[in-house]
Amino acid sequence: MTTKISIYIPTNRPQYWMRLYRSLLTNVTPFEVIFVGPVSSKFALPENVRHINSSVKPAQCAEIGFRASEGEFCVFALDDIVFGERALDILYTRFLQMGRDDIVISCEPWLNGEMLDTRRYRFWDRDINSPMTPICGLYKKSVMESLGGIDKNFICSFWDIDLAMRLFETGGTGQFCPGAVANEIVDDNENRLCSYGYKVDRPTLDSLWTLTQKEYKRQRDLPITYINAKKVNGVIRKNRIKPVESFSSENICKVSQGPKGKWL
Repeated sequence: MTTKISIYIPTNRPQYWMRLYRSLLTNVTPFEVIFVGPVSSKFALPENVRHINSSVKPAQCAEIGFRASEGEFCVFALDDIVFGERALDILYTRFLQMGRDDIVISCEPWLNGEMLDTRRYRFWDRDINSPMTPICGLYKKSVMESLGGIDKNFICSFWDIDLAMRLFETGGTGQFCPGAVANEIVDDNENRLCSYGYKVDRPTLDSLWTLTQKEYKRQRDLPITYINAKKVNGVIRKNRIKPVESFSSENICKVSQGPKGKWL
């Protein structure tokens, strides 16, 4: 059966792989799962699951998984996600209903079994007027390729927000999909990439899309997506400030490109 959706996951925690995989088995849409990272499993993987061994930085592992994907559609996920019943089917159905390719359909965000307010998932946390940021979002692979894939300046996180912003920049749109659950199961005793990423990657994201109020006053002819009254935030540009720097295919599985990072 031809793969329709590819889920690609940068990971160094194989103990969570089968839990994620089993949560997908209620779907009828054909799918594959691609794990990419420096730690191999000690157990046999199902036929529609692959592991690509690579010790490059997490964002680059995500790009490797995306490029290796065989589905017409793709979803980025974290290894500690447990999907709700038929989540992929619900995302896929909603995507087809929209009748356009330049869209990302996002899961509903859950944390440890509790649904979260989607207003948290914005370019600026809880600022409903700033652009939405998808969680385990379904993209058409060809559209993601046309956007240039993941920017190599990211180390482990926030690249997915940058990707969504680039989709919106070209006239695309996104929406949360009721009923498509992505439940992140977090162990407070573990280090989490998002904490590390907030320190190293959030400044990169902001440098690509935002201006301070002072900078905006000097460049008022620029197209603006949204202005936040708080000086701590400032202005979100409609157009990316710098061009995308895509990963090179040369030695992509062996040598980290751009700023170097680490696995936690």
